[in-house]
Amino acid sequence: HILNHAMASAAMFMAIAAVAYRTRTTKMHEMGGLIVKMPVTFAVYLVAIISVAGIPPTSGFVSKWLIYQQLVQNGLPFLAFAAFFGSIGSFMYVFKPLAGIFLGQLKPEHGKVKEAPFIMLVPMAFLTLLTVFWGVFPSNAIRSINRITESIGGGTVDVTFSRIVALTGEWDSVLVTTVFAIGFVISLLIFMRAKKARQVDLLDNYTGGDFLYTAELYHFSYRMYRPFDRLFEKWPSMENWLSSSSEKIKELGALFKAVFFNRNPQVYIALTVIVLLGAFWWLR
Repeated sequence: HILNHAMASAAMFMAIAAVAYRTRTTKMHEMGGLIVKMPVTFAVYLVAIISVAGIPPTSGFVSKWLIYQQLVQNGLPFLAFAAFFGSIGSFMYVFKPLAGIFLGQLKPEHGKVKEAPFIMLVPMAFLTLLTVFWGVFPSNAIRSINRITESIGGGTVDVTFSRIVALTGEWDSVLVTTVFAIGFVISLLIFMRAKKARQVDLLDNYTGGDFLYTAELYHFSYRMYRPFDRLFEKWPSMENWLSSSSEKIKELGALFKAVFFNRNPQVYIALTVIVLLGAFWWLR
């Protein structure tokens, strides 16, 4: 899972860095609609967040499935449920950049934005392909990890070409990927045979009967999860406690900075004497 999370996180940061490089801004509320200008970068970020959320057929699902299996096998179903719920929550914070940056209306000032440079696309695409490949064919990666864990006395995972066998079940990634592919082909055929839609400009749309003739973004990019705040605003919250605790920690950090990063040499001499006295007392 460390390997999968590292690959997905690296791909996400590379994609966001490519967007910042092309748009010259890091503020999501100033973006939107970049999927039409940077489709490869969008695909990289999409696959990365799917892997982080643990959705097949990415390698992130394989590692999280193994974690759930091990927790259940060790008699910890509550922790397995908590891990699953946390996995769903992790998708929410990585989905916000996807919606704020790539979806919605394209800003007029970004009309000439180009796809990320080739030198930036290569590592992103490599990590994306590796994430999907190890999601469909996890045996090579798991066997390598098995050799490492076995050398230090740890357990191993029973794996074949495409199947992973656990105590409570097994996972056949090739079979599941094939089902996904068949569903995609059927959906594509239905789409191709359906009545052709009329392609219009991005600003030629309406919402609730009101036509939009401006470039204003009509998608969530600022305070995206405010509806959830309103939904749970009457419930007990730890937000105030966390905010006050963070302020206290900042004050404590400022105190440590004033004491230990003081430019006065007398302070450093006094601290050195205190540390030496403490060491002598401890070793006596």
